[in-house]
Amino acid sequence: MAIALPLWSAHQLDADTMETVKACLMGVVLCPIVIPWPYVLAHYVKERGDRWGRTARGRD
Repeated sequence: MAIALPLWSAHQLDADTMETVKACLMGVVLCPIVIPWPYVLAHYVKERGDRWGRTARGRD
């Protein structure tokens, strides 16, 4: 939108740019529909992650 809107308001939006805008908007609209949100929430948001950094060696 940052590129398409100024071109559109200046009446300089050509056919190739319009096709790119359509493809991007289609991705923005379809992406939230296609993503399996229950899986994403369960495995990437709610699940506790691994600790980063050094491990305590010798302290079992």
